[in-house]
Amino acid sequence: MNNNIYSLQEDRVIDYYINSPGVSKAKKQALRSIKSALLSDFRVYKLLGQLGQFHQVASKISTISESDSSTLELLYGSYLSKSGVRKDIFSNELICPGCQYSYATLRSTLDHFLPSSNYPNFYVFPLNLIPTCGDCNRIKNDVIPMSKNDNLPHPYFDKKLFNKHWLKIEISQVSPLKYSFNVRDELSTNDIYKVLNHLISYELEDTLFVHVDSIFEQNDEDLKDIFDTCGERGVREYILMLKQGSYISPASENFVPLNLEYAFFDALYQSDWFCNQYYMD
Repeated sequence: MNNNIYSLQEDRVIDYYINSPGVSKAKKQALRSIKSALLSDFRVYKLLGQLGQFHQVASKISTISESDSSTLELLYGSYLSKSGVRKDIFSNELICPGCQYSYATLRSTLDHFLPSSNYPNFYVFPLNLIPTCGDCNRIKNDVIPMSKNDNLPHPYFDKKLFNKHWLKIEISQVSPLKYSFNVRDELSTNDIYKVLNHLISYELEDTLFVHVDSIFEQNDEDLKDIFDTCGERGVREYILMLKQGSYISPASENFVPLNLEYAFFDALYQSDWFCNQYYMD
């Protein structure tokens, strides 16, 4: 994540609209009248984001009228791009933080982390706009945290969490191969809730199984051949090579917390049963 997102002027889109020719004086004045309240709401957002307490936002921000909400929606639809803010936001992210699989490009969508249908205050607030693939944006939709344990990980505020591996895979001692997903033990309780909420909100469980099944299918035949010729030691060495090859450093811009290849090969490597017995006739 590029830190430039924090340097974006909070009211840049608002000021661009106010200073744009062709906008009626009445609309400019209406926006000026709520600008101070919006800036206060933005400060609340940043504070709660730093604390991981977005469930408290509803009680701490101003009330937006339907008319002002429509104006802010117009700013998002027509002036976010014109002001250059949309392009600047997309320059901060390469991969969709939802599925962590699809690329987030200018052709992708912007997800309102706190949904605009409930919080129009943040329609054009840069820190509420997350580059997201269309599928993830549609699936997440209007998820709202109602309690501390409902919060999702925020790509801009939970950078430490987004620089950690989230999942571990546990191999069951049955054939054909079966496995299960779990959250890594080293994560804090609060972070575990966030990761689980992320998986649920983006409906990722089935997708995770599909991807891991595909990874295994791509390597199953080679692993069997190696077991038949080199035994357990050869299998373990080959899996270690795959595990090391799939590792991505958290310092890399390509790192994603849901690195399924690394989690799966690590699980196979740690499973004495798989390395010793899975391919026995």
